[in-house]
Amino acid sequence: MKISFIGAGKMTHAFCEGLSHTDFFNDHQVTISNTSLGKLEELKSLYSITVTQNNVECIEQADLIVLAIKPQQLYSVVQEIKSSIKENTIVISLAAGITLSQCERWLNHKRIIRLMPNTAIARNSGAIACTTLNCTQEEIDTVIDLFQPLGNIYVIDEAKMNAYIAANGSGIAFVYELIRVFTKQAIEFGLDESIAQSVVQNAFSAASQMVDDTTDIQLLIDQVTSKAGTTIEGINVLRHSELESILHRTFDATIHRAEEISQSYEGLE
Repeated sequence: MKISFIGAGKMTHAFCEGLSHTDFFNDHQVTISNTSLGKLEELKSLYSITVTQNNVECIEQADLIVLAIKPQQLYSVVQEIKSSIKENTIVISLAAGITLSQCERWLNHKRIIRLMPNTAIARNSGAIACTTLNCTQEEIDTVIDLFQPLGNIYVIDEAKMNAYIAANGSGIAFVYELIRVFTKQAIEFGLDESIAQSVVQNAFSAASQMVDDTTDIQLLIDQVTSKAGTTIEGINVLRHSELESILHRTFDATIHRAEEISQSYEGLE
């Protein structure tokens, strides 16, 4: 399969790193385009790929095109390449906030998939939301099989995509922020700086490993707490704080921004 990535930013790097642990670059012909030659040369030094600074050249005869570019760049890039896309090519957009119908209008193309990964795909432990337009089940399965090694893939309704972005796509950064604050507090309360982040990382990692889709979170909390113990004191502070409200506003701001991005491009054809 001929696979083309337009854009050589952080997400393309994450895709390449995660896929390098498989036979992806042996099994497929991969071409990446970008305006920055430096980014392309860095990728070429690491992976078996072809690079170009010409987007049209990048997608020639491509079976799969991944638009790994920011929402603000998507429209202009689409105008540049749309007349060169084969009818049976699957086009994947990673742009947050840009809907399938907007992509369809701009591209004048039917087979479109939106993927929303998080950066943990680089470690093959990521999550990817997937929503599609006018693709057959076989085409969807092809894309899922291609990227399955990167982590969990969730096929969802597009109406739920912005909620997914807040919970996971952007949400992974919110967890990083929590780790940063935990680490800072651990140091302030006396833990050696040399081990503080490692200790906090272990707490988040261990907690995550204890949870699956069917886990009762309250039961896990109960297993750690006792009525007169130390943990319940901290839990009570959290539950009487504005933590839930803060996280609600965090999700709301993220979703609102995704909606703003979509609305700002609504008039473009």
